[in-house]
Amino acid sequence: MADAARQSILVVDDTPFNIDVLKGLFATNYQVRAALSGADALKSVQNSPPDLILLDIMMPEMDGYAVCHALKERAETAAIPIIFITALEDDREEIKGLNLGAVDYIRKPFNPSVVVSRVETHLLLQDAQRRLERKNNKLIHERSLVEGIITRMRAADHIGGAGIRSLLTSVDKTNGDILLTSETEDGRQLIFLGDFTGHGLPAAVGSPLVSYIFNDQTQHNQNGRALLAEINSQLYAKLPPTIFLTASLVELSPDRRTAHIWNMAMPPAYVKRQGKIAHRLASCTVPLGINDELHPNNVGVSLELEAGDRLYLFSDGALEPTRKDDEMFGEKRLVQWLEQELTPTTPLEELLDQLQRFLEGGALQDDVSIVEITPAIAADGL
Repeated sequence: MADAARQSILVVDDTPFNIDVLKGLFATNYQVRAALSGADALKSVQNSPPDLILLDIMMPEMDGYAVCHALKERAETAAIPIIFITALEDDREEIKGLNLGAVDYIRKPFNPSVVVSRVETHLLLQDAQRRLERKNNKLIHERSLVEGIITRMRAADHIGGAGIRSLLTSVDKTNGDILLTSETEDGRQLIFLGDFTGHGLPAAVGSPLVSYIFNDQTQHNQNGRALLAEINSQLYAKLPPTIFLTASLVELSPDRRTAHIWNMAMPPAYVKRQGKIAHRLASCTVPLGINDELHPNNVGVSLELEAGDRLYLFSDGALEPTRKDDEMFGEKRLVQWLEQELTPTTPLEELLDQLQRFLEGGALQDDVSIVEITPAIAADGL
């Protein structure tokens, strides 16, 4: 039995004899009070909500159905279990009562043991639900604290830098995408865009670790592959196997004329030159954190850049929004937007507008990130 000493039952019936019978069943183990009318029942509940209500249906002025409806309409009383106890035998009446929100329907004459058993069962369920709600509220509070900590830690991430525009949007309070930029002592510029599995808090827990490694490695003048190897090793060692990181890394030479680009299970990176896509750099290896070492083929691609070139990195949230008809936004539409509509002065938020129009009012299902890199390359002869 649940902790009955603190549980109360309200018996509602216009016949005092029926009230006395039910009181006799429960008075020993529960706090029992009574109401002789529907109006009195509502007043009693308002003054002191019971843990459970035993409710007659056939009462003058305000019947049990009306009482049940009124209680279920109010948020503060909607969760109180209501059991109808009635002489009505029509199955349609039982269906009506259950549809109004009652948890049970007992017909008179009743077996006292059955009534006691059903009341105990519903009080146990009520008690369990309250304990679950308390635990859930505690988890929500703790989650909020962790989200706040991660958000404050990530506020220190360096995501600026010369020639960089970016947009990171989140479908949750915390973002599973991560953008980091830095310049090494010898003048190289590194731009890292990562996308952890999923989104929200589970996807964001690894971000502070990646940020720390990125800053430490660039401060020690490490090259791009060494940086990726360290991130991969630490993620593999410290995070569960269900959490891994897809990523793109761009390493610009000190004169910004050469870009070394790695793509690890991210959408293609693009180099736009004179209004057209000059290079498409698809993924060449698995995400970071899956294996204990980088794959030998993870060597990246080197490109010679020209003045005016712009590089673009995306998370999969930019390609994978899907409409109700299961059609995906896809790479074709993304490239069309890059070539035909995106200029150096176009706000990157225009991509979100494109996605929202495509979704026809539907919601984004994943974080969306875009990074535009315009290397500062002097034109020939200057």
